[in-house]
Amino acid sequence: DANGDIQAIWWSPAQDTWEVANLSNATGAPEMQGTIAPYLTKWGAINLAGTDTNGDVVVTWWTPGITWTTSNLTDLKDGPQLASGPLTTYVTPWGGTNILGRNADGDLVVYWWNPTLGPGNWAIENFSDVLENPEVPTGTTTGFSSPSGVINIFGTAADGDLIRYWWRAGD
Repeated sequence: DANGDIQAIWWSPAQDTWEVANLSNATGAPEMQGTIAPYLTKWGAINLAGTDTNGDVVVTWWTPGITWTTSNLTDLKDGPQLASGPLTTYVTPWGGTNILGRNADGDLVVYWWNPTLGPGNWAIENFSDVLENPEVPTGTTTGFSSPSGVINIFGTAADGDLIRYWWRAGD
């Protein structure tokens, strides 16, 4: 909302009406800026990723049996702050969760986790560190993981050309 609070409007079959919940008040989430990027997991978790006013990557999440919680991934992993602006999220067929944005230099940075890492053990990759001379999209990026496990990152170059990064785990 205008105050940077995360507002959820939700309904379940056990309810007669829709509910509104201020998740920032419920979890102590910091003031957020820019777009909140949601992603869902196959074990029923709801995740709302974004950046706070410092550029920290913050995820407010819920999973069955646990109340809404907020985690600051930048603090947790001493990771890079991301520039305000849209993030993209995607989930892999093996349960890997990914949050992609840009750092202050404009590099694409992904905060990622998969079940083999264990709870709270996120990893961070800067595309400029793992790709040789990457052309970084200048506009919004979109991430997508296909059912076969091919991870795709799409964006637009400064000249309007489409950029696609892709890989498959194990390749």
